[in-house]
Amino acid sequence: MDAASRYVMFLAVSSITSKAITDTIDNQVFGLVGSPLCFVADNGTSVQSVHFRGWAASWGIQVRYVPVYSPNRNGALERQHGVLKQVLKAMCKGNTDRWPSFLALAQKRCNNRLLDDSCEYTPQQLFMGSSDASSLGRRFEDISNTITTDTVKFEAERRFSRREAMIKEVHDAMEEAEAKVMLKFGDRLSRRRTFKVGQKVLKWIDNKSNGVLQPNWTGPLTIKEVLGTATYRLSDDTVHADRNLCLYYQ
Repeated sequence: MDAASRYVMFLAVSSITSKAITDTIDNQVFGLVGSPLCFVADNGTSVQSVHFRGWAASWGIQVRYVPVYSPNRNGALERQHGVLKQVLKAMCKGNTDRWPSFLALAQKRCNNRLLDDSCEYTPQQLFMGSSDASSLGRRFEDISNTITTDTVKFEAERRFSRREAMIKEVHDAMEEAEAKVMLKFGDRLSRRRTFKVGQKVLKWIDNKSNGVLQPNWTGPLTIKEVLGTATYRLSDDTVHADRNLCLYYQ
């Protein structure tokens, strides 16, 4: 996802290895739109490997990672992932092998909607610099009178009708999925915690590898620095989101 325009590109990969990811980006993204200045990524092993970081550096790309256990810090992309998963599940209708065939339609829908109710621009328009608010606004009817060959017109009408039906189905599924994801996101905002420099806190860690009875909270640690609205640097120099911290009471 482009951070400025919210333009998305959905890519199907054969596996989630570092090489598969970099090869796909090389072949399907950089050849079309070039390389970005920066990647913001989660803490998955495939994007933290020497292969991935070396590949990014070779393109002059800086890689930044969101705080651990905090996918909400890359919220726009995570919400889009949630919507896409719901849509693919609905469109596949139990046959999950079909999911790659719906990626292009889902991508077109996401990139050709207004960014919000008060905005007159779409991601497609901002990213591509096009004058049309949406490429979906250009329809077959606008040029149908210019086609003189009946067989060509019939083929165009057939494809147009089929595509319209598929787009409508995708739109309906995405509207429902977006509503569900936004409800969950709103609930997270209402539970946001705030801390001040000097306060003592406990931090949450994934301790499953050491046994199910091991505690998941460790500390106490001191808030050393406030980074933005919901991220904190602790006295051990680790950075965590607010959702992974709680006040320590003596």
